[in-house]
Amino acid sequence: MKDIGTSSEFAASLAMAINNAGDIVGWATKTLRHDAERHAVRFDVSKVVDLATEVVDVGDWALYEAYGVNEFGVIVGAGARNGMAHAFMLVPR
Repeated sequence: MKDIGTSSEFAASLAMAINNAGDIVGWATKTLRHDAERHAVRFDVSKVVDLATEVVDVGDWALYEAYGVNEFGVIVGAGARNGMAHAFMLVPR
């Protein structure tokens, strides 16, 4: 078991994947409404981190859900760019 922490910024969250290093990713919403916008997140020891805040230049991307994280910390998920659905891959520096 791993505690995924809590956040005052998000009202609900769901962990989708964990790697052998204990990195956890998923999604979170700021309200409990069924139609609330999801944010792709990384769960830290004491907080939930919006992945869009960790990208150097997120540009016109909206990162909605993180589905997986590998042993190198590469995160894959779903989002949108210019209003069109796309998959994304985030590679740590």
